[in-house]
Amino acid sequence: MKSLLIWLAIATVTCTTGAGAYHGYLEASPRLVLIVLDSSYEMRAQLNAGKRLAEQLGTKRYARFALYSEKARVHGWTDKISAARLSSYGPRSLQGLISGQLGPEFSEADELHLITNAPATALAELDSAWIVHHLE
Repeated sequence: MKSLLIWLAIATVTCTTGAGAYHGYLEASPRLVLIVLDSSYEMRAQLNAGKRLAEQLGTKRYARFALYSEKARVHGWTDKISAARLSSYGPRSLQGLISGQLGPEFSEADELHLITNAPATALAELDSAWIVHHLE
């Protein structure tokens, strides 16, 4: 019985130490998630749903987020998405996403998310790394 208690104590300490170390590692090196929310005129009817989806994606643990429209940067790396000030303006232009030239966060990101209602033909040139959330 005594050896079982010793084994149990050692196993508990080992597991707890390992979990704490892994938590510390994840806190120190979070995933970088870039979210692009289409803010074109064509997206006007779905923009609020897109904002809610962006904010939902922004609840991942151990991650930092950057938010862009398809035209420009909204905010850089933060712990929480703030999409409230986005509004629909201008025609849709996905060239910045295709070229990756909108900002430095594009090359730093571990995950790339696009929230849009664009037809599949408009998205054909996007890199396969993009996770497209298509709104109807």
